Amino acid sequence: MSRLVLRTAGALFATTALMAPAAAEELIDGTDPAVIENIASGYGSASLAKDDYGDPMIEGRINGLLYYVFFYGCVENKNCNAIQFSASFENPETDLGGVNEWNKHKRFGTASMDEEGDVSLQYDLNLAYGVSRANLDDTFDYWRTVLAEFEDHLGW
Repeated sequence: MSRLVLRTAGALFATTALMAPAAAEELIDGTDPAVIENIASGYGSASLAKDDYGDPMIEGRINGLLYYVFFYGCVENKNCNAIQFSASFENPETDLGGVNEWNKHKRFGTASMDEEGDVSLQYDLNLAYGVSRANLDDTFDYWRTVLAEFEDHLGW
């Protein structure tokens, strides 16, 4: 019986030890926009700025395409709890049906069309309580992929 207890305790210790590195990983949230800008710069040019409300904003380019990362849920222009990736396309060769077709078949990257016929693509990420660096890096990589697919969808 004592061998069973020792084996169980050993297995529990090993499982806990394997989980420890993941739990110790630094989480990224909206308190330090420069950290997010640093990750963005791994995918092209990126610079930190402020939007019209004084909240942080990142202006970047991926494969030459201009996009923005807007910070939301900020308290006094800091400590934000969400970000939104956004890109705009003027005079695309698509109509509202093409935009709806994108939204119907794609989970990530929501498209919309304004009254002038310009199209926007947004992708939101909740940062409340933080995300891992690997998760945020993967999100930027996915944004890169979504942008490329959307350009193809628009025929650009």
